Amino acid sequence: MYIEDIIYSFNFCKYNPIGIHDEHKFPNSSFSAHGTYSSHKPEYARIEETTGINWHTLDYTNGWVMVSAMIFMD
Repeated sequence: MYIEDIIYSFNFCKYNPIGIHDEHKFPNSSFSAHGTYSSHKPEYARIEETTGINWHTLDYTNGWVMVSAMIFMD
């Protein structure tokens, strides 16, 4: 078994104070990552994928949210 680090950035829809949910299908992969954030923790995004949940910082650029997610795969 090995762990592969994948760093991939994707856009969420524009910031909504009541919370956002978005989904991204990773290229060359059989799973999708689901990202959410809310006004309670606007500085973090929760990335849920097949191996668990990790927290990653958000980068606000021109009203859009860019999430840099490090996904660990077996």
